Amino acid sequence: MIYSLYLKPIQMLKINRNILIRLFLLVGFFHLSNNYSLANLSKSQSNPKYFIGKVQTDNSLNAENLEIFVWNADETENYVLNDLTVKDSGSKIFSLEWPGENPLVLEVRGEKGAGRVFVDPEKLTDTLFISYPVTEKIVFLHTNDHHFDINLPDQLAEKIAEIRQSYNDVFLFEAGDIFVRHRHRWIDNGVLMEDPVWYAQRAKQMVALMNQLEYTVMTPGNHEFDYVETFTLEALSEADFPIIAANIDVVTDLFPAVKPFVQFSTSTGRSIHVLGLAAISSEGKGIVQNDIFDTAREYMFLRENADVFMALTHIGLQNDARLAAEFQELDFIIGGHSHHYIEEAVFVGDVMIAQAGGNRHEVSENHPVYLGKVTVILENGILTEKSGYIIVIGEENN
Repeated sequence: MIYSLYLKPIQMLKINRNILIRLFLLVGFFHLSNNYSLANLSKSQSNPKYFIGKVQTDNSLNAENLEIFVWNADETENYVLNDLTVKDSGSKIFSLEWPGENPLVLEVRGEKGAGRVFVDPEKLTDTLFISYPVTEKIVFLHTNDHHFDINLPDQLAEKIAEIRQSYNDVFLFEAGDIFVRHRHRWIDNGVLMEDPVWYAQRAKQMVALMNQLEYTVMTPGNHEFDYVETFTLEALSEADFPIIAANIDVVTDLFPAVKPFVQFSTSTGRSIHVLGLAAISSEGKGIVQNDIFDTAREYMFLRENADVFMALTHIGLQNDARLAAEFQELDFIIGGHSHHYIEEAVFVGDVMIAQAGGNRHEVSENHPVYLGKVTVILENGILTEKSGYIIVIGEENN
């Protein structure tokens, strides 16, 4: 069953609101559609603005049972629209006065749950159309195992910007091994770079690029944990994004502290909880790896109150598969370490696993860039669909 909510702003006029509503109905302004689109909402030159809306159902549902809430997107308090006029059992008309430029969230609550829409005044042009149940898309872009390759940065930035323009909620994750720990593999386009200063410079360049691309979060890999002098610490300390690994204890001053998980929200306030899990290569450097699966079990409480619960890992595909099998509470896993090129994300039970290939342990301008894209769909706040694939930027030239 589909309900439709259709809004249009008008200039603040000295005219009876009921007359405006009748006029809109007479010209057939409102219509029913099965697709959600954040198409718009025209910007009014006056302040405040009035929004005129209509919620429509078919004859099998009573529109009187619907509630519409609205709140400032930057706040948590909301209020219900009580000044609703019921035309008949299948439609409901309302008006809303909204005072300014701040984004808002509209929520329609009914017997099929509560659906939300983010409204950004900067992106509005003409009309806003909403279908109930409301569909929300969240995109998680991801990379792994760069190993110092920072190829095609302009093309990568352009692709990320293009995707961010297409969705309200886009996050960018790194699943580890952005550096190279092997000195004999400090190779830059065929030339062995023996000086650790090269490592230091390349590490800072890598983090600077990630800051520029606005990464959301990173799980470190074994190539980071096997740090080089103070250079690894100095580079990672410049990161503008959190670094997470719940099963890792850092007991040295030569590596930055890591968090076990992060929590953040979408533009409509949907909660996303991300658990970090990682693997190390060398013992005795003040980095302690605890059991991956025992640790994961301790953090399954993150499922509670999470609209999306995922793991960002650097433990390899085999361990990711076991993690998925044992913890079906997870919605999906974005992984690294094993350099698996998973062209289309795979499933273990209901848990989806994605990994975006990665690069060899050397720098070469001939390497392409692999960008994973995971999309999840919430219908009235419930995750109903998820998919993932790899975007290839550039070509392999050798």
